[in-house]
Amino acid sequence: MSVRPRPTGIECRWRNGWVLTVRGGQSLLEVIAAGTVIAIALVPALRLMRDGMQTSRDLQTAQLLVHGCVSLLEQQIVQTAASWSTGTATGDFASDGRSDVRYIVRRSEATTDGGIPGALMAIRATVWHDRNGNGAHDATEPKVELATKVAKTASYQNAAK
Repeated sequence: MSVRPRPTGIECRWRNGWVLTVRGGQSLLEVIAAGTVIAIALVPALRLMRDGMQTSRDLQTAQLLVHGCVSLLEQQIVQTAASWSTGTATGDFASDGRSDVRYIVRRSEATTDGGIPGALMAIRATVWHDRNGNGAHDATEPKVELATKVAKTASYQNAAK
């Protein structure tokens, strides 16, 4: 004796032997439950993605700050060795597509800045992300500050000529 499987829907039999099975749809409660399960999994995943993208942008900006500051400091070392002039240079990185990243570089022989008049030049470079666009560094804006000193020697001045 064989047991016939229970049909999962409504069967319609045709004279030519064809069988059409019509299955019932999902109830509203099942649709709501499935939507809830998806939302529970999807919302944290989207939040994680958003936070990851923000962290990536922050790291990219921090990397630009460090590399820009090192580059400016190296340029100022060469200029100081060649000309031995004090001064301040300011600007932004608009040429790199980041006008919101600004810098200031100071060259000084003053003893208060760590220099020795006529013998040692102190150079300090500051690069910051000017988030509010006011052109000044605010306490909440990230910055990188590097400093070095250059001695006044004849070999530096001869090499720069």
